Amino acid sequence: MSAMKPVLLASVVAALCLATVARAQDVFVAFGERYRLTAVNSMFSFAPEGPAAAGKPARVLTHDEQLARCDSIVALALDKLGPGPGGVRFIRDRVEARPADRTWVIYAQRHQGYRIIGAGGRVELDALGRILFAGLTYESGKLRDFEPMASAKLERLAAAALPRPRAGPPLSHELMIDPRPLRGNGGQGTMPAELRAIFVYELASKDNLPTEGWQVILNSETGKVVDSFSLTMRATPR
Repeated sequence: MSAMKPVLLASVVAALCLATVARAQDVFVAFGERYRLTAVNSMFSFAPEGPAAAGKPARVLTHDEQLARCDSIVALALDKLGPGPGGVRFIRDRVEARPADRTWVIYAQRHQGYRIIGAGGRVELDALGRILFAGLTYESGKLRDFEPMASAKLERLAAAALPRPRAGPPLSHELMIDPRPLRGNGGQGTMPAELRAIFVYELASKDNLPTEGWQVILNSETGKVVDSFSLTMRATPR
């Protein structure tokens, strides 16, 4: 599939001129199709009320038209839900080819450009580009603006938390928002949202053993190590 730029769904886009909202609270109509909308807390899903394959469309949409339609319908569902003062927006993140000629259009919720952990979802399309199902989870609370340390300083702090020398530079590094980090030491409840710096390294081999993946998570504003653990050990079945 062709490369694409993320599309910011700050509001219902121009294609909403082709979509109308039904009065029933759990149904909306878009592009001539009725969709059943189900919402539970900060999660929602929708799917066509009738079988998506009931009839072949008069014209198979182009790839770009399919993506634009997904963006419009996701925006319409959010607009119908009215999820609150947090200014919920989804960004189209990527497209994945799936078995049986299905396609997943993956969305992420972002703030300041940073992905929010646990927020996002997907829209599933069939071979003709018809929407079969969509499921998304969002963070509705208002988030403050974060001020992370410089990347180089965060990388030094993360490298210092490794249990043994690394085999090279980080394999990956991303800043992500944890909207409800849990209190440590067995405490109850959650703490205010944090912007986490997540590093993945490959550790140098030891005692003729294979190299090991290791993840270090920092509070990006304070540099405090939140967690540090072996990806290899966590992935090994017990």
